Amino acid sequence: MANKNTSVLVIGAGLAGLAAGNHLIKGGIVRVTVLEADKRIGGRIHSKRFGDGVVELGATWIHGKGPVNDLAETLNLMENAVEDDEYNGSYIASNGKSCKNELVKRAIDEFRKIIKDIYKSSEIRESPYRTMQDYMRYYLEQILHSVPDEDRDEFRDIFRTLMKVEEENHGAGLDDISLQVVPDINIITPGKNNIFAGSYYALITGLAHTITDERIHLETEVVNIDYTDPLEVKVRCQTRNGMKIYTADSVIVTTSLGVLKQNHKILFNPGLPQEKVQSIEKLGYGVANKVILYYKTPFWNLGINMKLVWRDENVGSNNNLPDWTRCLYAFNSFVTNPNTLEVWLCGKAGKDIETTPDDVIARVLTAVLRQFLNDPTVSEPDSIYKTTWFSNRLFRGSYTYMRTGASTNCIHKLSSPLVDKNNKPVVLFAGEATDAVYMSMTHGSLNSGIREAERLLMIYK
Repeated sequence: MANKNTSVLVIGAGLAGLAAGNHLIKGGIVRVTVLEADKRIGGRIHSKRFGDGVVELGATWIHGKGPVNDLAETLNLMENAVEDDEYNGSYIASNGKSCKNELVKRAIDEFRKIIKDIYKSSEIRESPYRTMQDYMRYYLEQILHSVPDEDRDEFRDIFRTLMKVEEENHGAGLDDISLQVVPDINIITPGKNNIFAGSYYALITGLAHTITDERIHLETEVVNIDYTDPLEVKVRCQTRNGMKIYTADSVIVTTSLGVLKQNHKILFNPGLPQEKVQSIEKLGYGVANKVILYYKTPFWNLGINMKLVWRDENVGSNNNLPDWTRCLYAFNSFVTNPNTLEVWLCGKAGKDIETTPDDVIARVLTAVLRQFLNDPTVSEPDSIYKTTWFSNRLFRGSYTYMRTGASTNCIHKLSSPLVDKNNKPVVLFAGEATDAVYMSMTHGSLNSGIREAERLLMIYK
């Protein structure tokens, strides 16, 4: 068992922070305090009651298989989990017509193959193409040679919709996603994920139960981490009652990459080593926002996702629509909350939507639905909820992606602890951005929290 006198501060009560705290306490380090700037725990996992059920404002899916599956099984959360294929749905075009089923099926099959190859084939990563967009466009042109002339434009547009679906997984345009250093992930079945029947938040409460409320300090925002004296790290915080200084033997930092990008210069004293700063700057941090529409009376086939295929022939056909509408690719319908439709907007469009008034969003999305469904009677939603992950100063975005110019070495350097002269970890780093295998996923958040807790348990045993 670890030394019970050892004290550890965990910064952030998201999945990584709670996993770290949970693992430390179970390992015998009981003097654990979790500092959370927000009024709630969960971080980028945020389940909220809306309409007639629960909606996920942050993490939605369990991608493939990994540590989250194991934890969820332990907490009996997988019994009624729903399998979701993000490629499936009713593909409708901007001219109001349904896309040809045979073209949709082939496009999905080809796209699933290319995603699998990108993530699992070193040959593709060694190709001359630098970005996912470059390679996908090349691949698309090769496929089109075997598509009948009269179907090529429609096939191309369907494929572009699938490319937008992939952008959702990064929170950024595929033109900024590196093809050269995509992690070799063998856990993913492209497009296929699981959704909790209840809510993702049950995972959070399951971890927090071990830590207990008295160890979790909400509305406690870290202002500075002073590790000048490696024997006693001082963490200065703004609390609801004013400034307060916490001290500990070691600190685990789980703040998002977005916050590190913005605040690392003022957050750490002394400043971070240059190689860690360069890693923070090189890695990308995407934005994926959701707009959730609630209707008292649904007008669509429940549980069926509507995939939007913008036809080039319709460009400019509706000049009243703002530019961000061209980034729309789906109205998702979830069986867990059947009276809602969910829209994702990523990258620049995701940022733009945050400053767009809700009533404008409702009118615009209704106009899009009327155009695609060729039905002028579609009503505006009864209520709307919009996420603002980018402008939220506690997150500054959604999840990490491998930007062109970055490498997995950036992740390794970011995850390396700051140590004293005796090589004792003083400031440690966790979070999905620090996990080279499960980067951007909740698997990475959970895995990294346990990893850093285990690092301390090995030192203080």
